[in-house]
Amino acid sequence: QLMKNGGKNKSVAFIILFSVYIINIFLFIYKICEVMNTPVPIIFTVFPRDDGSLNRRLVAALRIPSSFQIAPPTPTDSSIRIEERPGMTVYVLRFGGFAGESEFRAEALRLMCTLGDSAPFHRKQYLCCIYDPPIKPYGRRNEVWFLQDEP
Repeated sequence: QLMKNGGKNKSVAFIILFSVYIINIFLFIYKICEVMNTPVPIIFTVFPRDDGSLNRRLVAALRIPSSFQIAPPTPTDSSIRIEERPGMTVYVLRFGGFAGESEFRAEALRLMCTLGDSAPFHRKQYLCCIYDPPIKPYGRRNEVWFLQDEP
């Protein structure tokens, strides 16, 4: 079911925002290396509202392969910056197909139900990972990650 607000379809807006980030990041990846030997996910940090819908605030990221971490290329797009992140432990649910807001929300809910109330994880944000370029029609890999709370 699509949610509407002020006559604008939130799911379509989310997909458009995802697409803009994906294009910018894939252009950056292309500059790093024409052919990646391992899948590198584009990782979106999303912030769910109380009703489960996703806030329009997104943070898009990717892990730069080890061979490029010492001297990564400088982004030419001012909206892309390189930052170092600490290690993390995540709970992961993998699924296939083309993923948009509704698919990520459904899979996040499924992972949340699987973990139950006692698992220590962040509930104010989660990460949506897309491993494949938009032109790959079959065998797509997506994941939802919940960050584990520190014990």
